[in-house]
Amino acid sequence: MAELDRSRQADVSAFMFMRVNGQSIRPFVSAGDQPGMGLQKMIDLTYFNSAGSQDMLKAVAAQIAHMLMVYINTYYTQQRESGFENKTVPEVVRTFTAVLVDPGKTVHDLAATVDKVFRYKNEGSAAVPVVAMAAEQPLPAAVKKRLERIGIA
Repeated sequence: MAELDRSRQADVSAFMFMRVNGQSIRPFVSAGDQPGMGLQKMIDLTYFNSAGSQDMLKAVAAQIAHMLMVYINTYYTQQRESGFENKTVPEVVRTFTAVLVDPGKTVHDLAATVDKVFRYKNEGSAAVPVVAMAAEQPLPAAVKKRLERIGIA
């Protein structure tokens, strides 16, 4: 299984979405005995209710998938070369949902799927907006500590 990569906007997008929406509290990458979010399986995320029916899981996963698509469209507009070309919203939701309902898939797998749907500028040299800000501007100690705590700084 693979770790998330800070230079890939799709990885950053998936991480920030899962973090902001309370799906996982893992750091960006493994640190000591704490595994990184990329290694986390879908079944271990907050939304995944293995006691519920498959139809219920698909419905919740479709909501998460739609929220992820909107999140990327809203917060990562400046970093994308283009949107989800030649795909409709239902197609994108189905693509993400297929990963989200598979208990063996990981957040890294979701990020790879996001990368196939959305095209980002300068993929190899892309940087997390927050990290770029932190690298170019002095941050208050409290902000820097928070970034370190979530595994970004």
